[in-house]
Amino acid sequence: MKSAPLVSLGLPVFNGSNFLEETLISISEQTFSDYELIISDNASTDSTYEICIKYAEKDNRIILTRNEQNKGAAYNYNKVFNQSKGKYFKWAAHDDLYEKNYLEKLIIPLEKDNKCAISYPKRIIINEKGIKEEYISDNLNLESSDPVERYKKFLYKFRYNTVFCDPVFGLIRRDVLEKTKLIGSYPTSDMNLLGELALRGKFIEVEEYLFLRRRHPEMSSKKNPGNRERAEWFSPSNKGKIQLPRWRWLGEFISSIFRTDINFPKKIFCLMHTFHWSIYWSKSFIADIVREFLHLFYLLKK
Repeated sequence: MKSAPLVSLGLPVFNGSNFLEETLISISEQTFSDYELIISDNASTDSTYEICIKYAEKDNRIILTRNEQNKGAAYNYNKVFNQSKGKYFKWAAHDDLYEKNYLEKLIIPLEKDNKCAISYPKRIIINEKGIKEEYISDNLNLESSDPVERYKKFLYKFRYNTVFCDPVFGLIRRDVLEKTKLIGSYPTSDMNLLGELALRGKFIEVEEYLFLRRRHPEMSSKKNPGNRERAEWFSPSNKGKIQLPRWRWLGEFISSIFRTDINFPKKIFCLMHTFHWSIYWSKSFIADIVREFLHLFYLLKK
């Protein structure tokens, strides 16, 4: 029986033919080779699946699956993880690229410290032509052994906005990730996932720019700018449902605290930090309710 690889990469994709080949080449050129790549095509209508077949036939580390219908991004992201076997797991988007030593460098902190939940690098923003535009450090180092301190620092980072979620594309310890709810079927669920991971282990930022994060007009956040469109992108079942994303974030933060095995006093401190965080989002909580009320009023008026 073939032994499980040390690393699993999961690539969920829908209509990604524009950049998919570049990404597959970038992964295949990694200096670290003990990995499997699980691709799940979410019923693409372009040449995505044909591209996947082409590369799967050349590389037996690629495991290719296809959904008969588009089940939403959340389902597809979680599917590739559930099919993985590696000690460490990484989500890979179809349009991002990696320096050749990406995996080699990110494995080191995880192997060195079994309390490390995520290892992630600094990133470079590239455009649709692959031109480097911006160098970014997320500064989401959470190296304290105390989960309360890690969680407090995490919430402080997300006090005013939600733009620091890219570490979710880092290398994650499998036995920690499988205890979470994974990617939720609602916008910015990756923030909630990172919050729960912060409760469960350390985050270490590798001091090198190894992740080339692509921004382009066809990326999901630009094609689905509104709450409703974004929610349907995560899951088609969200169509027509009330959307209160900030309230969902708060509820998920609270439930994740109770899912962990940290002691009760520490859970109370984490809850206190969560409610302190919610104060900074209070106007957004109100805006969620007003927005939904106006939407329902508009529907009734029609």
